[in-house]
Amino acid sequence: MEKLLEQLLNEQEVMLNEINRKGIRTAVATGLLGGAAFLAGANLHNNTSTFSDKDSKPITQSTRSIDFRKEKSEENVEVLLKNNFPKEYSIIKVAADRNNCVGEDLIILFAIRKAENGRAGREFGILHPRAIDTDLNTQAGWAAATIVKNRKRWIDSGKKLDFITFLGTRYCPVGAENDPKGLNNHWIKNVKSWVRKLS
Repeated sequence: MEKLLEQLLNEQEVMLNEINRKGIRTAVATGLLGGAAFLAGANLHNNTSTFSDKDSKPITQSTRSIDFRKEKSEENVEVLLKNNFPKEYSIIKVAADRNNCVGEDLIILFAIRKAENGRAGREFGILHPRAIDTDLNTQAGWAAATIVKNRKRWIDSGKKLDFITFLGTRYCPVGAENDPKGLNNHWIKNVKSWVRKLS
């Protein structure tokens, strides 16, 4: 019984090491983790526990806990963005690259797309005369440039607010003349929510 238990524990450790080493974010480990386990962005941490049955000496087991708060890798974020924007991803990504809108700013760009949810020609809510009623590429390019320029302004200002709040005061200001229904009041909250979902 003890040998069988040790063998099972060793097999479990090998499988968990393989899952962690390869960075697999979705794994079905029937029996290993108590059924199917979804490891979306999970990080596995080593822990040690000791137990014994009534007829044997104590056995030390290396177990792992799952931390679901670990940030997703860039590859996983890219997959998530492609899945959320199957028809628009490549156009938005080209516009972002053209404006050096990368990393967190890229996620913010896609979050703005979701929050704005604008019709064709207003996908990102850009109302500048040279951008309004154009196309997705133009809207995404203007939005990406706005994010990048405001990131620099935010840094130069001493970062008194979080970046999305700072960006919102310029991108979608509360009380703007072109917002008679007060929808801009929700922009910062909505963009932050989408950033969390997409990152």
